[in-house]
Amino acid sequence: MFFIIGSWYTFGLINGILMILLLFLFLALSYIRGRKHGIKDLTLIDISETQNYKKKSKLKIFSFIIFGFMGIIVGSELLVSGAISIARLVGVSEEVIGLTMVAIGTSLPELATVIVAAYHKQTDLIIGNIMGSNIFNILGVAGATAIVSRTPVKIENLDFDLWTMVLVTFLFTIIMIIRKSMFRFSGSIFLILYSTYIYTKYINSGVLS
Repeated sequence: MFFIIGSWYTFGLINGILMILLLFLFLALSYIRGRKHGIKDLTLIDISETQNYKKKSKLKIFSFIIFGFMGIIVGSELLVSGAISIARLVGVSEEVIGLTMVAIGTSLPELATVIVAAYHKQTDLIIGNIMGSNIFNILGVAGATAIVSRTPVKIENLDFDLWTMVLVTFLFTIIMIIRKSMFRFSGSIFLILYSTYIYTKYINSGVLS
């Protein structure tokens, strides 16, 4: 859907409203499904950890969440502003900055979250975070932006970046359907593909030529 709307070369008010409505629908359906099936999927490890969390006070738990959230915001702000300054010093366009430096900066908190989740063997949280953050970015962030201001899409974004996003999403979906999980080999492939994408963007911008 994001690709189809982008192929019209602009995200307008109607598109934004539709995307926000779809986001609310997705959240509602996720909540209903979670209430219906969530408890049945708990393993013995999940139940044990849940019991450990119950021993902590709710105030302490919410304090951890709030301070962690504040740390993510402050850290992301410092990282993104610093990255933008460096990118502009080397003469990179704002488009390339947004697609690389800013995108990496805003995704690093997610990376930190999934690393901690992997350490605690919470694999469902990892996959949920990856898919959920992308759905929220596409429907929530892009939708809200389109409502506030008409957002044009450059022809070069449509010809390369949007197609790259669609193909990577398709590849991720195929792996999830066939393998039911992510392995080191799959992860290595995605890292190589992303490194190639970053390299291509900077080559085309003239920085690495």
